[in-house]
Amino acid sequence: MLDSNARNLYAIDSSTAEATLVGSTGISIGAQHGMSSDGERIWLLSESGARLYTLNTITGEATVEQDIIGHAGNLESLAIANIKDNDGDGMTDYFEQKYGLDSIDPNDALDDFDGDGLSNLQEYLNGTKVDVSDSDDDGLLDGEEFYIYRSNPLLSDSDDDGIPDSDEVNLYGTSPIKADSDNDGIQDAWEIEFELDPLTYDSTNDADADGLTNLQEYKLGTNPSLQDSDSDDLKDGDEVHIYYSNPLKADTDSDGLMDGEEVNNYLTDPIHDDTDEDTLPDGWEVNFGLDPLEKSERLDTDGDGWFNYFENNFGTDPTDSDSRPNLGRGDSDLDGMNDDWELVHGFDPTNALDAMQDADDDGLLNMQEFLIAEEFGIQTNPNIADADADGLSDFKEY
Repeated sequence: MLDSNARNLYAIDSSTAEATLVGSTGISIGAQHGMSSDGERIWLLSESGARLYTLNTITGEATVEQDIIGHAGNLESLAIANIKDNDGDGMTDYFEQKYGLDSIDPNDALDDFDGDGLSNLQEYLNGTKVDVSDSDDDGLLDGEEFYIYRSNPLLSDSDDDGIPDSDEVNLYGTSPIKADSDNDGIQDAWEIEFELDPLTYDSTNDADADGLTNLQEYKLGTNPSLQDSDSDDLKDGDEVHIYYSNPLKADTDSDGLMDGEEVNNYLTDPIHDDTDEDTLPDGWEVNFGLDPLEKSERLDTDGDGWFNYFENNFGTDPTDSDSRPNLGRGDSDLDGMNDDWELVHGFDPTNALDAMQDADDDGLLNMQEFLIAEEFGIQTNPNIADADADGLSDFKEY
């Protein structure tokens, strides 16, 4: 029997009436509940309707068997009908009544109510719809899927390859139960998308002659019908095998130059944004007519007192002497040096000309000594050629 909350099942000794706990049902019962007279079904009536459980009389565990939303009938009868087969045809009375079959005629088990090639009993046993010939709406009759193609009549894409079963059968001739019909390691859908043959073992072919096999293209995500998937003027195979660049990204190192430009025009490295390692991106150097293969970070190309390194950092033009950063921090004469710094080192904060002078004759202009201190925290002294007294001028150390 069940306790008042239907949470535990007890066995009753018929001679002593002693109750022994079998186990917990594992369910939380709602407003109304009971048990069918067969002792195998618990029913629950809640606000949303009825729920029917199957009770394991060995462990006491109850598992959901059916939800009947909005049911307002006799739940005791429902619980009995759900397992009762009055005509012994293998289909429960409840199932037969639900689909308009005859619960006292065993012969209707062999009938095919919807004409799909499966008998009513087979539909019942397989979970397909008795009154719908194509239960998964994939364009194939349930009977065809079950007997001919061995596909799942409850799944429109039995092999989950992105192609409906009916298309596999009727359009492409591929297998609806194998995602890779020709066993070449490439899924049918991908081969069809790129106009390869899903019925021919062609994984080792190179359809576009770019140096990558079809299988390699499939795994990399490149286009097997285009030699240059990212349109960067390098074949996909060359990018993968020679330059190690990304065949799906036109500018692999994001330096502003297409991989093909780097290889064919400038001889720079397409996977390293600063080929000459001078802190200046290859694309920036090329854009301003500098050589990306020669270090130029310490050159002052336009003679404005600003090294190319600083011009790049501040976004100014290294080829235009009028394009200089405005630090905007108390620079009265707009010479690029902070007024306080000029005063500390004995310069005139109202005279812009001193920025281009080299007070200690160490090879660094006064403004460059200021910028080194600002950018790197290295405290050079514009009035002392060897600020740290180590025998090397500030210019050589920098």
